[in-house]
Amino acid sequence: MYTVNYELSCELAAEYPSAFKPNHCYENVFELVCTYEPGTEQKVLFCYVMSGGLYLRHAFCVVDGQIVEPLQHIREEMDVSSIVPVRELSVMEYEKLIIKDRRYDLFPSLYKKEIDIFNRDERLRDGLNPIDLSGLVTVAAKSPKDMMRILDEVSQGKGINIAAE
Repeated sequence: MYTVNYELSCELAAEYPSAFKPNHCYENVFELVCTYEPGTEQKVLFCYVMSGGLYLRHAFCVVDGQIVEPLQHIREEMDVSSIVPVRELSVMEYEKLIIKDRRYDLFPSLYKKEIDIFNRDERLRDGLNPIDLSGLVTVAAKSPKDMMRILDEVSQGKGINIAAE
C-alpha cells in the first residue's frame, strides 16, 4: 500500500511551481519526471482515486514508494486505501509509452487494463465519474448500437464486455 509524502509534495510544489498546475496531473507528472531528479527510485503511478464521492483517473509520481501529489492542492485528506492502481511504471517505461501514445495520459496504452480493472472492482463500477466512464465505453464500443448495449450492461452492474456485439 502507498503512503503520501506531503512534505516532499509541498517542497516540490514550491521548487517546481510549473509542475503543479491545477487539474493537469498527467502533464505535471511528465514535467516532474523530466525536471526532478531525486537521486532515488522514481516511478509513475496511473490509478483511480476517490474525490468528492467519485473515482477519478489520476497519475502520481512515486519516490521511494511514497506518493507525490502533482496537483497544486495537496490533498492531506486523501485516503490511500481507496486508490485503485492501474499501472506503476518505471521512468523508462513511462517515457517509452509517452513516445508511443503521444499523450501524457497514456490512455491508448492503458485502457484495456482499465476496463479489466473496472470489471473486477466493484468500487469503480459503483463510483466511477461519468467522464472517465464515457471514455472507457467510447473506446470499447464498435458502433452506436454496441455503445447502448455496453451502457445498459454497465447500468445493470455487469461491467464492460468488449467482445459482444
